[in-house]
Amino acid sequence: MEMINAEFKRITTIPLQSKFLSQLDLYSANLLKMFESTTGQKGKKLKALTNNMDTDDIDAGRDLLIKGLCLYLNEDPGDLVQEVIDVDETIVEGAIEKTTMGIFTLKNTASEDDCE
Repeated sequence: MEMINAEFKRITTIPLQSKFLSQLDLYSANLLKMFESTTGQKGKKLKALTNNMDTDDIDAGRDLLIKGLCLYLNEDPGDLVQEVIDVDETIVEGAIEKTTMGIFTLKNTASEDDCE
C-alpha cells in the first residue's frame, strides 16, 4: 500500500488514502440516502447493513459504507474488504502481501482481563 500511496502522490501531489477517506466522509450522508432509497433484494441487504452502523466509530462507519458501495454495485464485499479478528500480526502481514488490492479491518476482542 505504501508503494501505491507514494506513486499516487508522485503523480498527483495528493495523498491517496487521506483524500479517499475525506471524500468518503463528505459523501457519507448522500451514500446512506442512496442506500435507503434502493429497493428489492439489494435494498434489503443495504438496509440490513446500514442498520448496524455505529455513528460513534468513524472507522466502522467507513467500513460499512465501503461494503454498501460494493453491494450497490453488485459486487461481493468479501472480495474487497476482509475483517480479521484476533489474529497474529505475521499472519495478517502475509495475507496483505498476497493481496493485490483490498481493505483489511483489524479488530481485537476484549479479553477477560480487559473487562476487569
